[in-house]
Amino acid sequence: AGLVQDTNNGKYLGLCVLTQSGPYAVAITALNPSKVRVHISGSPFSITVQPGPSRPQASSASGVGMTIATAGEWATFQMVARDNFFNIQTQGTSSDFILKMTKFFRGTDVHVPAC
Repeated sequence: AGLVQDTNNGKYLGLCVLTQSGPYAVAITALNPSKVRVHISGSPFSITVQPGPSRPQASSASGVGMTIATAGEWATFQMVARDNFFNIQTQGTSSDFILKMTKFFRGTDVHVPAC
């Protein structure tokens, strides 16, 4: 539910916080002289809530290439960027991700420039 604040000049300020991205209908109603709640002109309004900025802790990767690969062939997997509320980030770019492959040699990390 949203909040409405009276600005004391004949105007009102509508406030709401939405955490799920996607399409919404925003209905604004008021009481008419007969004390019946009716929509204001143009209500309901259609809005689209976009995901917030990508949050690495909410993002994920999956696919066969995350567990097994063949030398000389592309290992493929999917990365999904999500925002703070776990909405899929549809406006990001591949530059949001950095891929680093590390080869393990007897318990020692060695960076191998392979990708």
